[in-house]
Amino acid sequence: MKIYISGAIYSFIKLTSCFTACPISWTRHQRSCYLSVSETGSWRQAKEGCVSRNSQLVTIANDEENSFVATLATNYSWIGAEWNDTISDYVWVDGSDIGFIDWWKSRKRKKSLCVGICGNYSSDLPCSGEWYQDECVHFKYYVCEREGKVCKRFGKNNSYIIN
Repeated sequence: MKIYISGAIYSFIKLTSCFTACPISWTRHQRSCYLSVSETGSWRQAKEGCVSRNSQLVTIANDEENSFVATLATNYSWIGAEWNDTISDYVWVDGSDIGFIDWWKSRKRKKSLCVGICGNYSSDLPCSGEWYQDECVHFKYYVCEREGKVCKRFGKNNSYIIN
């Protein structure tokens, strides 16, 4: 925005600073916030539990994020992979493709089963970070994810905007 005063031009710039901020008890990682939920539920209850926390069951984009989620997961925990009848394969709860894990693609998958991740909280579990299938009605812990981007505008009223 430019303002002309007595023949001079003054420019005012609105600066925006963005950072990742998470609610209390959530863990920040890159641009997301994660919560390892300390209660158990069926896969459907886990999905609804995350939605009630303004989030979704975790979706994992790459090996690095998979390793991070494994550090949060309690024993065997539900993640956000669900069967899509239209394409006859699993997709993330947000509809995106699960495309980064070759060993997952090569496994025999059954559409009646839900997907979880083996956490590395316990030394009794030699499967840290691996995914497994289980009956959807079994009660498991679960991991939720939400966007954590907050922007602060420096300018007229220094207001915060949550994106």
